[in-house]
Amino acid sequence: MNASDAQVFLVDGDRQSHAHVRPLAAMTGARCETFTSAERFLDKDTSRCVGCVITELRLPGLSGLELLERLAAEDSVLPVVFHGRNIRIAEAVGVMKAGALTVLEKPARPDELLSAIRFALELSATRHARRTKRQTFRQRLSSLTGLERKIWDLVMTGNTNRRIARDLAISRSAVDRLRQTILKKMDAESTAEMARTVAECQVFDEAGNPTCTLSDGQEPACSG
Repeated sequence: MNASDAQVFLVDGDRQSHAHVRPLAAMTGARCETFTSAERFLDKDTSRCVGCVITELRLPGLSGLELLERLAAEDSVLPVVFHGRNIRIAEAVGVMKAGALTVLEKPARPDELLSAIRFALELSATRHARRTKRQTFRQRLSSLTGLERKIWDLVMTGNTNRRIARDLAISRSAVDRLRQTILKKMDAESTAEMARTVAECQVFDEAGNPTCTLSDGQEPACSG
């Protein structure tokens, strides 16, 4: 991700805050977009954005906490930094428990706020890359045929080719051939590489076995 691709979303009606945050965002190379309410921000599609949200706790309409909760419900990759005045300890604890990245008192020291923005942007890029990898993995997994999928499940739970051939009533040569097809479809050099991807994508069932199931709409929906 290039820094210029990142965005800082400032959700705050305080114009002094805009003047404080904008130059700091520019120092990271990110673009800064301002919103006077959580509702206006939520009207924008940020599902593919890498960036962060800087917001007040007290906003007209939805509060900063409610905004944070909405973003969490949408599985957003945007970390939320609270930057507000007269934030009580209980309020700070509440938003941190809800998933805020940090809470800063207005006006935060420039170096402190800049550090928070940089960390938030790095975290967002990491989350975005992980989500993209997970989506790509699921798309590849959904391309497997029914038989290939059965072999995948058995391979990922540690079964040998001999055991797989016996369980599926096919020849070992067929298993070898299909395993190579699976590797090609999954864009992996080896079973070990596939296993690492499973671990990175956190694709496990309740028993801790690597797996992934398809929903009614044939979109892969991984457990875990």
